[in-house]
Amino acid sequence: MPDTDFCRKTPKRNESRMKEKFLIYYDWHLDIRAGGPPGYLANLRYGLDRADNPKDFELELWTAKKQSKNTKKESFYAKIAQNNSWFRYLRANYFSKSAKKYYKEYLHHVENVDNIFIQNEVLKKIKNENIKFIHTHYVIDALKVINTLKKERLDDVKVLLTSHMPEAPHLENYNLMAEAGYSAKKCRRFEKAWEHIEKRAFNESDILIFPSREAMEPYFDTLPEFKQWITNKDIRFVPTGAKQLETELTKEQAREKFGVKEKFVISYLGRHIKVKGYDVLKEAGLEILKQRGDAVFLIGGHESSEVKAPAHSRWKESGWVNPAEVLKASDVFILPNKRTYFDLILLEVLSTGTPVIASNTGGNKSVREQTGVLSLYDTTKEDLVQKINEFLDLPQAEKGVLERKSLKAYEEFYNPQAFAKNYLSLAGQIIKDYKGGFYDFNNTADL
Repeated sequence: MPDTDFCRKTPKRNESRMKEKFLIYYDWHLDIRAGGPPGYLANLRYGLDRADNPKDFELELWTAKKQSKNTKKESFYAKIAQNNSWFRYLRANYFSKSAKKYYKEYLHHVENVDNIFIQNEVLKKIKNENIKFIHTHYVIDALKVINTLKKERLDDVKVLLTSHMPEAPHLENYNLMAEAGYSAKKCRRFEKAWEHIEKRAFNESDILIFPSREAMEPYFDTLPEFKQWITNKDIRFVPTGAKQLETELTKEQAREKFGVKEKFVISYLGRHIKVKGYDVLKEAGLEILKQRGDAVFLIGGHESSEVKAPAHSRWKESGWVNPAEVLKASDVFILPNKRTYFDLILLEVLSTGTPVIASNTGGNKSVREQTGVLSLYDTTKEDLVQKINEFLDLPQAEKGVLERKSLKAYEEFYNPQAFAKNYLSLAGQIIKDYKGGFYDFNNTADL
């Protein structure tokens, strides 16, 4: 599979010109180990490669060329800044030329988003192949497409948008810049630009696509105008899927690798920030560790200055690690998001058969409703502590039942093939619904 241009589900040559074209556009590279659009689309592509070609249309996925890895070593000062908020502030705003340059260039990009366009090669493809449906996965990408279509007067092309952020894009990006150390004034200017971007993207896209109705909750919670924006908007739903996590390690080997000797292993993988619920996990975890000496918390993911990890011998921070190995060592996984979109990590955890205790929010509720396998808590520390204790005290036979049910739920609903099948079905339905003036799909049986 090339790491560039077009990944396609291609019909036979003599059929191609008779089929509608459906393009997925994402101006970045894919990474199946990442969250958001890079992980979502990498998993979709994995599923599409194993799915049957659609009978009624041709689907293509365009992505930017794979980015080369940054082999430049992190500077001594950058390492200090990671763990010192005051030094990080001084570095980002005064000392570091690279940090100041990054802010200036990125700010210019987002403040001039009304004047950015898609690549010429993509535009030529849209025109030459008469593409009528373009699915974007980032609000800026949606505006690139919308700006281009307006400029070229391609009024009959429909723009679809899936926004993958767990909260309003302006909040997500404000927090990212604040975490990097930039001043409140700089962060606010950056945030204002993103408020304009999200408003245009949600309003001007023709169709909004979410994994589920519940996955829309973060936008209702953090975008006061969102309900107004989506009035009379065409909204569709397609559940996500993920490639199964696998490791050759046994449970004993995985626990030995992480230095775990306790009876019960409770795990978390993700960013160490408040919106992900890491602060609640920390508070509940310390209470669990105080109550019982048979448990240990095994944590993976990027540490941040927003919520510091507790200093406790049975709270093990592992950093960037193979998630399959962490889950192999685990008895239960905690997904404590305060606001939840539809986390890929949840599906990946289910793919290992690891039971999950999750916050009663967003996409977590969708998975619970469809499968019944999640234990949901009310987002408070007290309820999380109770749910963890209840699980740890279950007989081993009941835990085994939960493990088998979790794996079965993944295999039935959330594997990449199911993801691709559902996505192709949605794309086909959208084409059919908007076929006026296009090819008559009532005659496809005669092709």
